[in-house]
Amino acid sequence: MEIQLKIIHKQEIFSSANKALLQKAFLMYQETWAEIFKIQDNFCSDTFLRQELHILLLDADNNVCAYCAMSKHDFSIPLFKQQSYFREIPMKGIRAIKELAISNVYSIELLTISPSYRKKRHHLDFYSILRQILVNITRDIQAKHVIAPTVKTNSASKEGQKHGDIICANIIYKGLLCNLLYFNEKTAVDINDEILKRKVNKLYDEYRDSVLFLKFPDEEENYESFRKFA
Repeated sequence: MEIQLKIIHKQEIFSSANKALLQKAFLMYQETWAEIFKIQDNFCSDTFLRQELHILLLDADNNVCAYCAMSKHDFSIPLFKQQSYFREIPMKGIRAIKELAISNVYSIELLTISPSYRKKRHHLDFYSILRQILVNITRDIQAKHVIAPTVKTNSASKEGQKHGDIICANIIYKGLLCNLLYFNEKTAVDINDEILKRKVNKLYDEYRDSVLFLKFPDEEENYESFRKFA
């Protein structure tokens, strides 16, 4: 099976083609998590629309096999700390982020594999494909700090926790029991499957330069200036 990689920037979401793809990703996310969330209010599309980078894996018919998103956040002053993303993280998790003493942080969110394309039903490991793409992006943007809430009961999330540090365990995030995972450009680990890694990297090469807009000018250049206000 041939798969396609599509990386969409926030400013590109209004084109007809990209809107159609993101609508498919949103519906796939809804359908996948509906039984777990139970509450339709959790499907507010704001969380999708605020993302700075949308990562989609597609089949030959443009069906969405897997999706995740990445954004960057300033964590230096209350103006930024009080945005919706951080407000959804329990105080226990916020304290763990504060203990890192950082001003800038990236988030990985909404990672979802379509039930039709999970390992039990399909020969391709779409989770590993997404993970290698995220590792590449993390290195290319020289990300010093990346966080990702991972669902404890999800097998893919359990696998992901081997590739980062759990800085806060057992938090309720979006109604689910999660751990807060942390890693950076130096600790991000390639997938073990060398053949799959080469194929993923070939897909990703087209986007290598375009993701650089996510880089912070200097990861910590403003931290000391703003720290007293935090």
